[in-house]
Amino acid sequence: MFNVLKTVLSILAGLSLVACYCPRNKIQAYGECKFQITCFGTIREVRLPEKCIESTNGPVAVNVNLNDAVERFDNNIDTNFLSTITSLKISAKWKEASLAILQYTSRLKSLILVDIGLEHLSNSPFFYLSRLEDLNLSYNNLTDIQELFHFEIHPNKLNRLWLAHNALQYIPALTFEALSSLTELDLSYNHISDLTEEPFFNLTKLEILRLNNNRIKDLNGAVNSLQTLKHLYLRGNQIQNIDDESLKTIEHLETFDISENNLEKIKPVVFLRHWNHFGNYSRCKIILSENQISHVPNATSIEISSRYVANLDERAIDIHTEIDLSKNTIESVEYNAFQSLIRVEYLDLSENKIKDFVVNSNELERLKFLRLGHNQLTHFQYGGFHALGSLYYLDLSYNRIISLDSKLLTELKSLQILSVRSNDMYYLGYKAWYGHKVTLLVYIDNNKLTCQWLAKALQDYNNKFSKMRPVVLVPTRALNSVDGIPCIVPNENIIADTDNEMADERLLIITQKILEAIREENNNLRLIINHNAIRENEISTKKQHLLHRVSSV
Repeated sequence: MFNVLKTVLSILAGLSLVACYCPRNKIQAYGECKFQITCFGTIREVRLPEKCIESTNGPVAVNVNLNDAVERFDNNIDTNFLSTITSLKISAKWKEASLAILQYTSRLKSLILVDIGLEHLSNSPFFYLSRLEDLNLSYNNLTDIQELFHFEIHPNKLNRLWLAHNALQYIPALTFEALSSLTELDLSYNHISDLTEEPFFNLTKLEILRLNNNRIKDLNGAVNSLQTLKHLYLRGNQIQNIDDESLKTIEHLETFDISENNLEKIKPVVFLRHWNHFGNYSRCKIILSENQISHVPNATSIEISSRYVANLDERAIDIHTEIDLSKNTIESVEYNAFQSLIRVEYLDLSENKIKDFVVNSNELERLKFLRLGHNQLTHFQYGGFHALGSLYYLDLSYNRIISLDSKLLTELKSLQILSVRSNDMYYLGYKAWYGHKVTLLVYIDNNKLTCQWLAKALQDYNNKFSKMRPVVLVPTRALNSVDGIPCIVPNENIIADTDNEMADERLLIITQKILEAIREENNNLRLIINHNAIRENEISTKKQHLLHRVSSV
């Protein structure tokens, strides 16, 4: 009985050691004076080599994960060890905390207090963390952060601050007054609606600001002082208007995400960029999707001039521009809507109400991806894609294009993927692609193309006559299919409709040729008439000259 009791006590002692301290098997060295340590409950009984405690020759990195932390774990602890910790991640279930232990962690660079249920932090817990660079307080229930960010030494080194997924409703003016070194601030997924006190005025080095998924209706100029800002995220708010007064710093932005808001109109200023402020490699993203925009206006002279600012050499900078206008109610896009932009590579206009796509393609000569799916397109004009020689992907799916001739797309020399899915299309002319440079995959799902057409198109591709290869997303073994691609066996009505359509097209071509011949004949006739008039003038002049000589004799 005594032996059993002794064994149980021994097991309990072992469990207590694992549950409350830092087990030796959870201390891992991954370099000289570099350790990964996992503790439970509190931080105790950790001994580092003496050379690491007083190291001056090389960096000391001590990363501690404290799991299931007790509410007060700052009693009877080794303060010498605490002073070596450079990264601390705490998991617990606290509503309130003072974090007195942080007064001993003078070398701490990274502090993670994520998803521990915090509603309140008292006594300026970060006051002594003069080396702190990263602070993550996301996924808590914080409502008031006004007194949190006070430091003993100014300026402090805090670069990145995450406060996402809390319960913040209001940010007082001086909340971030001491954080002049901040380069990234995340306030997403809170309940912020009012920015009238301009809480970011002192963040003179801020490059990334996340305000997405709040309740903001108007920026009220709150970010106008952020001259170093490069990335602004405003997705999922209630903003109704963006202009140069509410966002004067827009010309510096590489990422501008204002998707899923209440915009009904956009001004050309949203595309305004001062390109010579960008680095050697920059990816400019302008995301306006999921709003209520119905019209994309022409660029004005102000925006166009920004494209040609002094000292801008497009060959010396590498800019890639992406524009997302999907999921709006756009009915029209003006001809010069994108004239102010440089090197647009991605343009998404899908899920709108566009009936006609005619834009200045000279300004889109670098375009590689063009999405026009889920619109109301029925046809295209000859020459509409004349400058899009770099286009790689074109999405025309879910429109109303019942007939398409490859002649309209022959200028797309680099096209490799074309989707015409779900158009109820019964005619797709592909002969103009016989000379295409690369293999062109054409997705033809859910159309009315005949098995005869499909068999001929596949035969021409397999025999290398054509570069166009019909494909579908999901092959089938249906009775009416060729190589797993569904097709239809036309009845007499469809054949008649097809014949009528082809006859109409032939008639149009013949009419155009007749008109060209008439114009040419008229020009020839005009030349003959002019020539005869000149000849008659010459003869009349000669007659008068002869009569004058005869009369003089």
